Amino acid sequence: MASTFTALVENVITCPICLKHFDEPRMLPCSHTFCFQCIQQMALQNDGPLECPSQDGTKVERNNIGALLANDAVRDLIQLFDHPELNVPQCHRCETNKAEHWCDSDCKRCFCTTCWNVIHE
Repeated sequence: MASTFTALVENVITCPICLKHFDEPRMLPCSHTFCFQCIQQMALQNDGPLECPSQDGTKVERNNIGALLANDAVRDLIQLFDHPELNVPQCHRCETNKAEHWCDSDCKRCFCTTCWNVIHE
């Protein structure tokens, strides 16, 4: 199955609450990540502990929200994504064109459209 590389990255760096790129991404104990401000707003809107918006049962006491760990990997990925001219992966096959497709079935590699069409006919 093929997905565009951009779509895969967008999915990883987008907050499921505000639907924007994460701003100060923080991880709940269940490893789900949300913007720090989104988590704070949710905590203010509800009494009691904050429940993970992914509804996995994880709860965080309101007074512990400030201590949630930053998701540095997501933060770094956002920085890379915001400057694509510096960080676009190259096609694994031709090594000259910009990679636009990710093969997540058997290849596990990035390809430009031309090479993708040749390999995955």
